[in-house]
Amino acid sequence: MRSVAGFSLFAWRAAAPKQAREDMDQVTQHAVEGRLRARLHARLPLDKAAEAHRIMESRSQLGRILLVP
Repeated sequence: MRSVAGFSLFAWRAAAPKQAREDMDQVTQHAVEGRLRARLHARLPLDKAAEAHRIMESRSQLGRILLVP
């Protein structure tokens, strides 16, 4: 499995425009084929938003944090 934790899209495109274009074409194709999935790290009630922020600030999560009403 491959994952991306975060990056600057603009810096990436500026550093390697041809490679960035090829990579984005591939990512787009994966999206069209339904091959991309967002992982869920935690599902928390809305009143636990502060806890969600603590998790994000610690950079310890492996996936999205979903707040539900």
